Parts: sequence; structure tokens; C-alpha cells
Amino acid sequence: MTRFLEGVLRRRLLVFLLVLMITIAGIISYYTAPKQEYPEIAPPMALITAQYPGALPEDVERLVTRKIEEEVESINGFIRSDSRSVAGMAIVVLELEYGTDIDEAWRDLRNQMGDLQQDLPEEAETIQVNTKLDETAGFILAITSPILPPEQMMDLAEELKFSLSGISGLARLETSGEQEYQIGIQVDSAELNQLPLSMDNLLSIVEAQSATIPLGEVAPSSGDAVGINLPAGFEDIESLKDLVILSSPETSGTLRLGGLASIGRELIPDQPVIRHYDDPAVLVSGYFAEGHNALFTGREVKEAVAVFEETLPEEVAVEKLLFQPDDISRKVNEFTVNLLQGMLFVIIVVFLGLGFRNSLVVSSAIPLSILMTMGLLRFVGIQIHQISITALIIALGMLVDNAIVVSDAIQVRLDREEDIHTATVQGTRDVTAPVFSSTLTTVGAFLPLLFLDSLAGDFIRSVPQIVMMALASSYLISVVFVPTAARLFFQPRKKRQSDFWHKKMYSIVDSGLRRPRFSLVLLLLMVVVTVALGTQLGLQFFPKADTDMVYVDIHAERDLGMSHTEKLTEATVSILQNEPEITSISTSVGDGFPKFYNTLPLPLQARDYSQVMLRVDLESGGRYRRISQLTDDIQRRLDRELVGGRGEIKQLELADPIGAPVIVRISGGEQQDRQKASYRIQEMLNSIPGTINVRDDHEEPVYEYQIEPEDETARRLGISRYDIARELNLALMGQTVTNITLENRETDIFLESDLDSITKIENFGISSSGTGEKTALHQIARVSVNPQPPTIRKYNSRETISVYSDAASGYNAVNIQNQLEDKIEAEPPANVSINYAGEKQEIIKYFGEVGISGAFAVMIVFLILVIQFGNLRLPLLILLTIPFSALGSVVGLWVFRQPLSFTALLGMVSLFGIVVNNAIILLDYIQSEERKGYDAQAACREAVALRIRPILLTTVTTVMGLMPLIFSRSDLFTPMAISLMAGLLVSAFLTLVILPILYQLTERKKSS
Repeated sequence: MTRFLEGVLRRRLLVFLLVLMITIAGIISYYTAPKQEYPEIAPPMALITAQYPGALPEDVERLVTRKIEEEVESINGFIRSDSRSVAGMAIVVLELEYGTDIDEAWRDLRNQMGDLQQDLPEEAETIQVNTKLDETAGFILAITSPILPPEQMMDLAEELKFSLSGISGLARLETSGEQEYQIGIQVDSAELNQLPLSMDNLLSIVEAQSATIPLGEVAPSSGDAVGINLPAGFEDIESLKDLVILSSPETSGTLRLGGLASIGRELIPDQPVIRHYDDPAVLVSGYFAEGHNALFTGREVKEAVAVFEETLPEEVAVEKLLFQPDDISRKVNEFTVNLLQGMLFVIIVVFLGLGFRNSLVVSSAIPLSILMTMGLLRFVGIQIHQISITALIIALGMLVDNAIVVSDAIQVRLDREEDIHTATVQGTRDVTAPVFSSTLTTVGAFLPLLFLDSLAGDFIRSVPQIVMMALASSYLISVVFVPTAARLFFQPRKKRQSDFWHKKMYSIVDSGLRRPRFSLVLLLLMVVVTVALGTQLGLQFFPKADTDMVYVDIHAERDLGMSHTEKLTEATVSILQNEPEITSISTSVGDGFPKFYNTLPLPLQARDYSQVMLRVDLESGGRYRRISQLTDDIQRRLDRELVGGRGEIKQLELADPIGAPVIVRISGGEQQDRQKASYRIQEMLNSIPGTINVRDDHEEPVYEYQIEPEDETARRLGISRYDIARELNLALMGQTVTNITLENRETDIFLESDLDSITKIENFGISSSGTGEKTALHQIARVSVNPQPPTIRKYNSRETISVYSDAASGYNAVNIQNQLEDKIEAEPPANVSINYAGEKQEIIKYFGEVGISGAFAVMIVFLILVIQFGNLRLPLLILLTIPFSALGSVVGLWVFRQPLSFTALLGMVSLFGIVVNNAIILLDYIQSEERKGYDAQAACREAVALRIRPILLTTVTTVMGLMPLIFSRSDLFTPMAISLMAGLLVSAFLTLVILPILYQLTERKKSS
């Protein structure tokens, strides 16, 4: 090591040149690196849908859903399936175990669904598999106008889409909200009953007239071949009306389609309707390409939109419902400011503790280590986001620790009147091994966090990655740059400063050593008090996302059509408009918006569903400190004032979304057993303080007409069940026959009948496919009214009712579930099984993983210490500082009224490798003093006196670096920062006081 240091000091110019290169590379990397708000995480989930038009939920479940469930259970890594069977559609959500080979699993899934298709009913459409559930829009632009027709708004959306299509950072663009038209052919059923024609005949006639068949070409004896074309039979609506559908050879009379049906251009029914406030809107959504800098792409999008807006008439506006580059820029800038503030705080502490010359050298290690880490981010593929910058803030105080230890070792030798060159070389050499060991222990503590095999682990994975890179950078800076700079700037200190610290620490150490039993009793008392405080800490998985966006999901009580859902949405908007904190309201009736946050569940298009997207600004109203308080009050108003449906206002979630913090799944038994249990559990939840928005997913049965053919009568008349089903399907549901170009747009032709009452249906004539003769439906079938479940829900192939509850602001979901479990245990529902989900189950799962990682961290740290010290006694003494830090973390969380969250627990585990560093350096100095001839007590006093400055200084610098996070009011990072800060402070104090006592006691036992 001496030879290496000698070489470094001889090549000072090269060292400073490398420093300049690191600075430039780090700045360039920060500016050009891809940036986003949070890490991208892909859940191992798939959405499987299959349409079975016209089928009842019971038939969908029996003939489609059940078969899909049986297949997905054989996929490697299967954990669970959630299914819904509704009229005409099966929906299955598949979740796999995290860490499964997703590519292989999804390939197997698609193959199995392809093979399954032949086992489904012929009328069932192709099974759709969506495995990109994490794909999120980068921006959503709304083109709005109170007066412009839908077609013109869509034309403008297409123009905007075209103007954005040349931007390289965009993966794809899509439009939504278009109000499409069709040509409707509504057949007069009463007239049709009098004719020898069926709905199927009409469909065939229209199809035949519009068929386009390639005819070929003729090749003259000389010249090129000439193609022959037969144009389609319909050019406009009039040509469709003039279509002859029946003629009489005897009378030469004809019946045209226009004489049997009303034909005209009409809006396709049940299309999603999007509005911004009260104005109709069409959306243009963009998705950013992977690996591109969203901020650069966002600037190009803004420029293109600004140019486009200049061409718009005054009554048209372009609104940004979502623009991630602005959100990313704001959040990254906020955390960058926190990083710079932390750097400033640390530098101030260093200047106060070391003086101008020494602090100038030591402080320079902070920006150099950060810039070197920034340069490394590009090579390991880590993007810049809130988590990665937070990791730098966490590492901030630790980056200067090594520099402080090295500079202090050099300064101690200078104070002993050694020449500057010898002091620099020998001082650095003295601490190189313990500094390397302490760096390894810190890295070792963070290392197991890399292997958290879960969504939450992926979410915070950049924390251990960046901390380890930053510590490695810090070590290199400390043993290369700090000695080089110290050689130029350091000078001997005045003695009086050293005498002051000697006197202070002598009194503390002597007091502790004289009364070791009293000190240990105080420590034991502190442990007891901390355990008691720990039981009062609330538990939390992840907080809600720190964003100004919330949304409302609206579900009608019954599917009464789009008009009913629109009225329900309007009622919701009228409630929301009374809240001054809400700055933007957009609605989508019949469907959700394009996915605007990565943890947002995908909505499914349905007539009884709508979604409201909101932007909030708490300062606009001045009534609330937290968004959760606002959403709680809005939820209470929705519960109280909304009639005919249910509105649920939701904050966006982080990492692994759970939907509701308390979930109870009721399965087994009969439907009435599950329903009764659900009602009782909801009553229990409503009796527990802090619950809000208690509900279940059970839907009351709806009454539907059931057609029961009299098979014997029908067979005698040559009518099959297929004849009945086919005719009624065409008459009631209709079918797209073909399309024509109308006003430069491809427009569908849709055939249906005017059947709108049970009387018309009973009198509707069914044609025999064999004879062509018609018979009224009531002559061959009975029509009855039967209750049907509108939705059949299953969890892991078992019919299930799920009960949900949110936790009001200021209440803890885990405590609520604990109370609920006690109530259910005292009064268990009959004939059903109860399973819990929600926040408590996630905490049990993920906290267990972190606990295992912590155990591995302790083993890694212990192994490193054994290698360094060559015995077991000293490593075991050093490991005692780990529980010291846990005591501090618990007390800190309790004092600041913070929950023991996932990130707070990560902070505790991270401390395992940080707090042992002080003990390593202290014990190394104690042994060094013993080798000089001091006894154990004197060696402890002298070592503490020598190490008090760097130990307190490194602790305070780390704490000061965390201050911006502590005061950031971030629900995600504040608990972690407090856990780290309090753990460091308490551990540093106990290390200086308790560790020498324990060392002396074990030394006496060893000597005896």
C-alpha cells in the first residue's frame, strides 16, 4: 500500500486530471440519462378475455371461463386467478409467482389458449391475451370544443397524431373517444312476419350485393394485361334502400329493402363518451419509447402541440390531462434540490468540525463521489428517478465518512510533528484496511436487498445498487484524491482543540468504566422502553403515490344503459365541482381513460361503468394538509349523495398495488351463505372506528327472459334450436354486414330488427332452415322470467364474494383488520371459508423477505469482521452495535409519529452495515493503543479520545445529509430517513460509551 500511495503522490497531475474527467462525465450523464418519476416494474400478470355474444353469465362461466381457469392453473409459476363472467364475456386475471420466466410462461399461455379455442362454443370469439398490463401513457391530450361536431374533432385528433408521429422518442400514438357512425338497417318485424324472408335471408342478400370478388384480367395479343373489376353494389344509403329483396315473377312486383326497414346514418350505440368538464373531448395518447429521455421527448411534443394549436379555431382547445415529462421534471428537480441541500448541510458540518483547509479537501469527496456514481449509472442501466436520487441522498453522509477517517489519520500524524509526506502516506496506510473493511460491511448490508424477489424489491432495487456504487466511488476518492489533496493543503492543528475533546471524552468514558453495571442496567432499561414503544408503532406497506392526481370509479347499481351511467357521472361531477381543491375534471363514460399510472388496474369497457380523472391542489382550498383527508371527505359525500350507483375515489398506489387496505374473501357454501356472511362482515367493519367506503362486489340478481323451446313441436315443424337462436340473435343483437365508404370514411352497415318488447318477441316468426315456413315463437317455445346473477366472480376457481374497506386518514389498516379478525373469530359465519388479503398480508409477506435479507446482511458483515480481526470475540462485540441502531430507529419513528413501513424497515436493515463502521475503527484503535503498552481501560480512553471527532463527525454528516428527506414530508421516504437518522445517533452514542465497557469486561474475562 505504501508503494501505491507513493506513486499516487508523485503523479498528482494525473490524479487531478482524472478528477476533472469524472466531473465532466458525471454532469453529462445526469443531463442525458433517461429520467422518469418512478422505476418501471412489470407485474407478472396477464389479462385474458373471451367474448361469447348473447350468452348469459351462467353459460359464459360454464362454457368459457371454467375452461380458461383450468388451463391457466397449469402455467408454470401460477399463484392465483381472478375471474368474472358477465353477459357475453369472460374475464380472467392470471398472476404468476415473481421470478418466473415470464417469456416462457406467456408463450405457453398463448399456445394453451390457442389450443383451447376449439373446445369453446362456435359463437365464442378468439381468446385475447394481454400481458402488457404495465404499459402506461406518457401523455394524454384532450381536444375539446363545445360546438364542433364529433367527426371534425376526430379529424383534428388525427392531424395532431400525424404531427407527433415524427418524434423519435415516441413508441406509439393512439386516439380514443371517437363517436363513430354506422348505417343502421332496422327491420320492421311485423312486416317481416308476413314475408317468406328471415333475418338470416336479409343478411345474406345484403352480403351478396356488397361482395367484392377478384375477377382476373385479360391479356390481348399485344400489350399489357388489363384487369377486370366489378365495383361493390352500394355507393350510398339510397342504393342500399333500393336493394331488391323480394320479387314476384307473376306480377313483376318487387319489394325493396327500404320498404321493409328504416335505413339511415346513426351513432353506434354504447360508445364511450369523454368530456373535459362539460365539453366533449377526443384524446390523443402517446407512449414513450424505452431508453429515451422523456424530458427531451416531452419538449419536442410541446413544440409540436404549440404549432398545432396555432392552426385551431378559437372554439377548440388542447388540454393536457396527463403530461409525464412535466411531472418527472418537477419530481426529479425536487429531489435534486434535496440532494444539493443535503450536500450543503454536510459541507457546513465538515467545515465546522475540521476547519477550512481540511474541510475543503474532505468536502470535495462528496460531489466527486456523486458524479462518479452518476457516470456509472449509464453503464448499469439505472435511470434517474425519485428512488435513485433518494439512494444518493441516503449515501450522502456516508460518502464523506471515509474521507473524514483518512483525513483525520493524516492530521493526527501531522499533530505529532511528522512531516507532511510521511504523515500523508503513513496516515492513509494506517486506516486503509479498516476503511476498506467498513466499506465492505456497509456494502454487505445492502447486498441482500438486491435479491428481494418481488415487485416491491424491484421498486427499491436501485437503492442498494446506487449506495454500493457510491460507497465504492467514495473509497477510491478517499485513498487516491484525499491523500493527494492533503499533501498540498494540510497543516498541523493547535493543541488546545485536541485537549478539549480529550477532557470531554475522558470524563464520559471514565464514568462509564467506573460504573459498568449501572451503564448496562440503563441500556437494559432502554431496551425495555423501546420494545414497549415498538408495540405502539403503526404498520404500513407502502403509502399512496405522492402525486396531485386522483380518480373516481363509478359503477351503476344495474346496467340500465349508457344514459343512466351518464346521469350518474354528471351527479358525481356536480359533487366534485363544489371542492375548491379540485382543479381539473375529466370524465369517460362507458370505459376508463388510457392507463395514466403504472400501478393503475386496466378498466374494462362496460355500459354501467365510468371513470373521472381529477387534478387537485390543496393550497387552492387551504382546508386540508393531506390529499387523503380530501378524498375521505369526498368519499363520504359520494356515499351520502350518490343515488343509483357507487362512486369510489382513489389515490394512486406505489410498487405493488393492493386495491383496498382491508380485503376479506368469502368462498364455499351456497350463494345465500356467502351473501349473508358478507352482510355481517360489512356490519362488523362499519362498527370499527376508522373504516370508510365499506362495500362488497356482490351484485343483486337481475330478471331476464328465459326462452325454453318445446323441442318436440319445433322438430315437427322443421325448426331447430339453432334456427331459433340464430334468428333471435340477429333480430335482437344485430350484426355488422359489410361497410361502405361514406363521406371519405369507412362506415359499417348494421342489420337489426325493431324487437323492443316481449310481445313482439313472442310473435316474431322463426323460419325453418329446412322448409322455409315461419312459425311464431310463442307456438314453439315458452317465455318465462327468471333471476340471473349479472356477474359470477371467482377466486382460484371458487365462487367468491370479496368485502373491502378503506382506512380513513389517521387510522391504521392493520389495526382495523386485527379488530375485524377478533370479531369474526368470536362470531364465525356458517358454511363458508374466510381468507384475508390487503395491507396486512402484504406486510407479512414483504417484511418477512426483508427480515431474511437482514439476517443475510448480518452474516455477511460477521464474515467480513472475522476475516479482518481473525477471531470471534471482536466481531461479536461489533455486532452488538446493530441492535443499538434498531433501538434508535424505533424510538425515532415513535417520536416523529411515523409508521413502521416497508421503507422504514429497509432503513433499519441498511443500518446493519453502517453502524458497525464506528465500532470497527474504534476497536482497531483500542488494539493499536494496547500494542503501545496501555492496559484495556487506558486503551479504551485513549482510543475514544482519538476517535470522538471522526465518529461524531461522520454520524452528524450522515444525519445532516438525511435532513432534506426528513423535512420533505414524503410519506415514502420520510420514515426511512428518520429510521436511519435515529438509528445512527443512538448507535454512535452507545458505541462510544457501551462498547468500551463491553470490551474491557470481555478483556478481563479473557485475561482471567
